[in-house]
Amino acid sequence: MGRKNSAVRADGLYQKQIELGRDENGKRRRRTIYAHTQKELDEKAMSLKVSMGKGIDISNHETFADWSKRWLDGQRNNVSVKWLKECAHIVEQLNELIGFLDIAKVRPADIQRVIDELAEENPHTGRPSSKHTLSVYKNVASGVMGLAVMNRVIDFNPAAAVRIPDRAPKETRRALTDEERRRIEETPHRAQTAALIMLYAGLRRGELIPLTWEDIDFERRCIRIDKSVEAVSNTFNVKSGGKTSAATRNVIIPDVLCAHLAAQPRTSTYVCPNARGERHTLTSWRKLWDTYMGELNRQYGVQSPELSSNKYAPIKRPMSIERITPHMLRHTYASVLYRSGVDVMTAKEQMGHSNISVTLGIYTHLDAEYKTGNIAKLNEFLSNGSKG
Repeated sequence: MGRKNSAVRADGLYQKQIELGRDENGKRRRRTIYAHTQKELDEKAMSLKVSMGKGIDISNHETFADWSKRWLDGQRNNVSVKWLKECAHIVEQLNELIGFLDIAKVRPADIQRVIDELAEENPHTGRPSSKHTLSVYKNVASGVMGLAVMNRVIDFNPAAAVRIPDRAPKETRRALTDEERRRIEETPHRAQTAALIMLYAGLRRGELIPLTWEDIDFERRCIRIDKSVEAVSNTFNVKSGGKTSAATRNVIIPDVLCAHLAAQPRTSTYVCPNARGERHTLTSWRKLWDTYMGELNRQYGVQSPELSSNKYAPIKRPMSIERITPHMLRHTYASVLYRSGVDVMTAKEQMGHSNISVTLGIYTHLDAEYKTGNIAKLNEFLSNGSKG
């Protein structure tokens, strides 16, 4: 087969036209292929005919950038605004590196090169990307290529063969120390209630901001999570339900949190409102949290004569304690559940994880962490014992 209708061009390249059938107007469609040898030409022709036999649209010459836009458009009604922005950012970076490639010519090596370069240095941070970040990039690339597979433009997903480098660092999320927890419990501030709710009920920031007093059942000692917010510009838009279906839940709260909430004045519909008693904007939340970190730093940071203890002092006090984030508080809640002996299924329900693997991952990490700590205590005991 192969040699018929082939010709040698003046530049020495072999060429051949492949019949692709007819378009919607009945006009014949053809594709010209080129090769350096007759054997290579025949192999290309055979490969194209095999693809056609599988129903692959070999006439499609759209690029990875074309399909990434189509994939991104398809995500708009299925993901949060925040995640859509993150996906758009990742797509933009992928397009800078492979967006110009014909979607049918993207190979595993092309996507692997992107992952390897990000593993060496992320251009936006100047540091190696974590395994989690690399996995997100791989998943987005896989989503784009998968859409092309579904539409019979290509017959396999090249991203499936991509590997995340073993040397890539893991993202570490630590729980608060007992001393840091004590500081939160003992330091009055307008953000203290928010911090305690995230610390001892595990609410996400998006679940905390729209929380109303009607959502708290003091008799049953639980908080009902049935709404959440997502940031759109400077505004938090409320949506019914939690972040996922599993996030809509009842969270049983401990006595220490119940007592704190019961003692709070109810001057607003919201449990944690802004200074005007309204629902927070992104700006008001950030200001609240910054002043809270400043107050903790003023009380528990490095003390020196030139720094006044007055929180209104004009001299800016440099941060000398590690900044606490809402997610650290939520991670600490998982740690408290683990250390209290709460089983993993109950922890999953309390935290509103959509997949048990997420909870298992946290528990496995904590298990390894506390086993290491216990062995250190054993070594300390044996060392002290030998001295006695």
